[in-house]
Amino acid sequence: MVELGKLLIRNDTGILHCRNKIRVLAMEFGFSATQATRGATATSEICHQILAEKSKTSVKISVDEVDDHP
Repeated sequence: MVELGKLLIRNDTGILHCRNKIRVLAMEFGFSATQATRGATATSEICHQILAEKSKTSVKISVDEVDDHP
């Protein structure tokens, strides 16, 4: 498992930083630009829902390798 670090998501700016970090890291791990953007978009949408609900929920994302592929 690769730790991606922690980002505090308290507002739209935090979500944007999170989305960009996920997209860039996914591409560094060998995902296509399309796959990286889809993952980042899905995470962004979840974070927007969490903020809208004012929930104390957290989102944890990890990248696992299987046969040397993320």
